[in-house]
Amino acid sequence: MTFHRTLRTVIETQDFSTQKEKLAIDAKCLDEVLFGVTWALARKPEIFPVVLTHHQIRVIKTDRTKTIKALRIFFSFNANEVKLLWLEEISED
Repeated sequence: MTFHRTLRTVIETQDFSTQKEKLAIDAKCLDEVLFGVTWALARKPEIFPVVLTHHQIRVIKTDRTKTIKALRIFFSFNANEVKLLWLEEISED
């Protein structure tokens, strides 16, 4: 398996930031979860599934923690950056 040698810059779009604020989750806990997401996406975003082919939008999901529901994060990327587009909690129905 080869890895992208240069780390991509991870950027939050305004929609993503707005969704993050609406979650009303403790900032420290959310930052810990998102650290793992940004670490993975900066290195190898292409391994995550495409959910909207025409726009090359992909998704990464987190596991539930004791204090945070599982999250679904939609993103796009190019050779230099990853754009975090949308963030939502995954319903546990």
